[in-house]
This record gives sequence, structure tokens and C-alpha cells, in this order.
Amino acid sequence: MVEFRRIPSKPGDRITKIDIVKDGGQVVETYRPTPAHRVTWNPTIKDVTNHYFFVRVWNERGGAAAGGDPNEPIAWLAPVWTGR
Repeated sequence: MVEFRRIPSKPGDRITKIDIVKDGGQVVETYRPTPAHRVTWNPTIKDVTNHYFFVRVWNERGGAAAGGDPNEPIAWLAPVWTGR
């Protein structure tokens, strides 16, 4: 399960997209929820060859910095190593 919550709950902080990415930067799964401050997603990934996966998250305004770009992720979570 992947669960994200943005605090404080400003309108532009609503989560708009979540990607799961594997070795080499290839997107395995994408979730585009109805924009919300709290998102829960239960993806199932059937992969037996990749060494790691990580998650990217986007929000409506592209981060907290002035001039944020909503087309760029606001967060990259640390990789989860598979042990392969």
C-alpha cells in the first residue's frame, strides 16, 4: 500500500499523480487520483528481474517553492531494493 498525505492542506498541495519506477527509470505503474491531500493506492507489481523500485509524487502547483512546475515531481522516495 502506498499512502501519502500533504501537510499543511493548502489547495495547491493536492496530490495529482504517483508513479512507481523501476531500474533504468521505466515507469511501471501510474496512479492519477482525484486531486486530494491524502491518497491511498494499493498497486500490485509482478516483476521478477528488477533490482529496485521507487516512487515519484506530483502535486497541483509543483511544490512549495515559488515558480514550481506541476509537470515536475515534488518528491522522490528512496528506492526499495529487491535483493536481486
